[in-house]
Amino acid sequence: MLATARKGALVASVDCAQCALQSHCLIGRLAPATREALGAHIHERKIAAQHMLVQQNDRAHTLRIVKTGQAKCTRTGPDGRDRVIGFFGPGLALGLFAFFEQPNIFNAWAYSDVRVCEVAIDKIQALRQSDPQLEHRVTSHHFQYLNHLADWAAVANISSVAGRLSAALLQLGQIQRSLMVRLPSQTDLALQLGITRETVARIFKQLEAQGAVQRVDRVHCQLDVTQLSACAQLG
Repeated sequence: MLATARKGALVASVDCAQCALQSHCLIGRLAPATREALGAHIHERKIAAQHMLVQQNDRAHTLRIVKTGQAKCTRTGPDGRDRVIGFFGPGLALGLFAFFEQPNIFNAWAYSDVRVCEVAIDKIQALRQSDPQLEHRVTSHHFQYLNHLADWAAVANISSVAGRLSAALLQLGQIQRSLMVRLPSQTDLALQLGITRETVARIFKQLEAQGAVQRVDRVHCQLDVTQLSACAQLG
């Protein structure tokens, strides 16, 4: 059963200057003085897989930045059904809509066990006057992830199913910043791409036979960017 991660195991305070994710993280991209002012308020938390990280239509009080692990974003339609709209990796900033006094526009779930860095939204907002560039940096980071959502929407509209799956795998590689990617379940990939789970399994086997992907284990595969790109373009 999916659960909302109101609380999780608090791991430690955070030293942003030593974080390997700094160049991809909203907090890491802030001015040094702003980052230092926030430092004492940032904490790292472990959240188990299948727990909700943010809920659609809620106004977040805490910014959660995915440090390790994978997240799945869904949107609840008028019929009450959740539909997958994208998968994201480290660097995803959740709850950022609240910085602009807006509610979350999607749900996000921990797809694997994740670690997140948390800081209260009001602590960030309080630094607007002392850092004139703060709003610009936050907006730029925000639009980066809206672009990723647009990319996922484009993937789902590629005409051929082989092209769709190839483009989805390339998108996972880009988001995870690796040619060895952690795969979502075939069911979730099927929901994202508008095809059946059986079709995902069949096309994946075809891509394996072509050498476009190579299984590493049950949930990871190695990507051949050249072959997958050719297949995605044909779609």
